[in-house]
Amino acid sequence: MKKIIVLIVFIVSTICVYSQEPQIKKGYRGFVDLNSEALFEKKHSNDRDIVYSLSGFSTTHGYQFNEHLFIGGGLGIDFITYNFQSASFAIDFPLFVSGRTDWTIGKVPLFADLRLGTFVKTIRSYNNDKLFINPSIGYHCSWGRKVSLNIGAGLSMHWLNDYNNNVWKMMPSVKIGIEFN
Repeated sequence: MKKIIVLIVFIVSTICVYSQEPQIKKGYRGFVDLNSEALFEKKHSNDRDIVYSLSGFSTTHGYQFNEHLFIGGGLGIDFITYNFQSASFAIDFPLFVSGRTDWTIGKVPLFADLRLGTFVKTIRSYNNDKLFINPSIGYHCSWGRKVSLNIGAGLSMHWLNDYNNNVWKMMPSVKIGIEFN
């Protein structure tokens, strides 16, 4: 498994080294992302670690106002597992607005984005999210004039209804996606 991950990282980095500078233009812009988040908690009754995992994909579409500012909206599908057991899962659909800024430091193209949204509850939904905020930063690798690869990491904050108490839970998040315009 480690060899496969190293090979993928090597291939992506090689492609990105020889890629062009991103050419971000005014107009329509769309994204398709694979994402993952994890919530780590300690259960006090038997001192056992609990891991809630949210993995899925999302699509975002909107308007690029200039080379730095994008505003759009999106939706996705998240598969939620409890301690990575496939038998204990739920499926939720996040619905969000998204803002994004792109900039270049030297020759390194970077981005920062912010998603604000809620979840539409569906199958076996024991995830009591009311609201989520997901800021992230990452690397933007152009594969030509129309398609780019985005790799990012962030900290997702979820406002949960936890046993009739509203609490904020923070989860590390990662995403990899394709951008097109």
